[in-house]
Amino acid sequence: MKRLMILIILSICYKYGNTQHLHKDNPITMSVGHGGIMLKNINLQIEKQTSTRNSIGTNLRYYYSIQEEFNIKFTGPMFEIFGRYYMKDQLNHIGNFFLQVEALYGKMTLPSNSDKDDILYDINDVLVLDDNGSIIQLYNDNLYRYGAGISIGYKNISCKDWIWEVTFGYDYWQTPEYYSEEYLIWTGDNCCNLTNYKESKWTNGFPIDFQLRIGKVIQ
Repeated sequence: MKRLMILIILSICYKYGNTQHLHKDNPITMSVGHGGIMLKNINLQIEKQTSTRNSIGTNLRYYYSIQEEFNIKFTGPMFEIFGRYYMKDQLNHIGNFFLQVEALYGKMTLPSNSDKDDILYDINDVLVLDDNGSIIQLYNDNLYRYGAGISIGYKNISCKDWIWEVTFGYDYWQTPEYYSEEYLIWTGDNCCNLTNYKESKWTNGFPIDFQLRIGKVIQ
């Protein structure tokens, strides 16, 4: 009887120990991260494992820029929906490389050297006014746009169900209507008196994206 009790206790301990160290078959993970190279952003990501090698998820991004006197301006949200393919089966407590494709839509920030309150000056640094005597804004406030991307990454889940991951990829964006109609009309009519403002080369946004995240298995 004593031996039987010891055997039962050992069996329970063994089963409980294995349960604690096995991931769920289709876990859901939540992570927070920081990304971007020129257009920096903070983000919240949720990923659902659909099989041992595939998952789907969403990522909510807010872009930010630090202005003078450490004034931080946020732009967003930008929504990302992604699908992943892992190179190997998602085994317990080991890292795994993956390929990721994503679709994106939302409000982006202006190029890093620009401000939505920028106004028009001519080549002689003289303020330009429209026919009604009003100041001409350079930019539209509507910067909603869509895009798609592809990334490679690496993800690790620890024994305590903590995760960390890193992704590196390329995003292609539809070009938004950065510039106001009044500004475009003026530049068309004043080809010999162009503004001294230097337009950004990144009309589609800087394409290279880098993300680093930490999170937890939540289900």
